[in-house]
Amino acid sequence: MYAVFEHTIHTDKGKAIVRAYEDSYDAQSVYRELAAYALQSTKLSIDAQEILGYISSTQVGTGSWKGTTLSFILHWQEQVHLYESMMPSSDHLSDGLKQTMLENAVSLIDDLHQVKSQADQIKAHTQKGLTYVQYSNLLRSAATTYDAKKSNTTRSGQV
Repeated sequence: MYAVFEHTIHTDKGKAIVRAYEDSYDAQSVYRELAAYALQSTKLSIDAQEILGYISSTQVGTGSWKGTTLSFILHWQEQVHLYESMMPSSDHLSDGLKQTMLENAVSLIDDLHQVKSQADQIKAHTQKGLTYVQYSNLLRSAATTYDAKKSNTTRSGQV
């Protein structure tokens, strides 16, 4: 296993950790130090800040996202997952905050913004709001419909 680390790790810090164990070939210690470094490094903190900045400010519908709206939502949710994997569980985003940020991320597209309106109507009617999971499922369904409608419009030349 030590040889795998030696062959695959290319960062300066990673190479230094691997070299520290070149006499003992202690792959478990290499792994332990690499994991500790990855979870406590300044770079991790900077990366987490960048991801948080992205998920709190990005919006679909500005022209910068080239994929489908569904792929944007899935990408956004993956970035949230990535951010949370870098942070201790006490610093994870609440479901309410994730839902608000996702609502903002899709608010420029009327068909997707309508999901928030639907959620608000459900809350008014039932006195209970949608959970983040329920909201995101409904949003992904709306995005699939929106993407199909947009694809059909593009194919028929009605851009």
